[in-house]
Amino acid sequence: MPLKWNADMSVGVKTFDQQHQQFLEILNNLYDKSVNEISFDELQNAIGSVARFATEHFSTEESYFDKYNYPQSEEHKRLHVALVKRVKEFKDKKFPTAADGAFEIIDFLEDWLVTHMEDADRDYIEFFQKLGVTD
Repeated sequence: MPLKWNADMSVGVKTFDQQHQQFLEILNNLYDKSVNEISFDELQNAIGSVARFATEHFSTEESYFDKYNYPQSEEHKRLHVALVKRVKEFKDKKFPTAADGAFEIIDFLEDWLVTHMEDADRDYIEFFQKLGVTD
């Protein structure tokens, strides 16, 4: 089921919020394709898009962590590394059908993204707010 962005998901940094919304859009596009008979090529392309976007987003977040000396930076970065590794594992996995693969990846990423935004990303909200970082 597609995820919808809502204000409760905001972390208070505009750039991060925009990227989180883009991530949801990528997941929702994968969901739409999987419902409409996704091919293995489309699945591989979608996984590649997720990996590229995650790497780009994580790089953005981590540059803020480094710039502002976020105290939980290393712990948060480890979570990012783990996700990228897991997405790459999906790229190499053999699925019975492309739709099976798409749904497995969607389930994993939805759980990961929601949990990550509700837990790990929430940890930096107050930190960036105190510094006045909103863009």
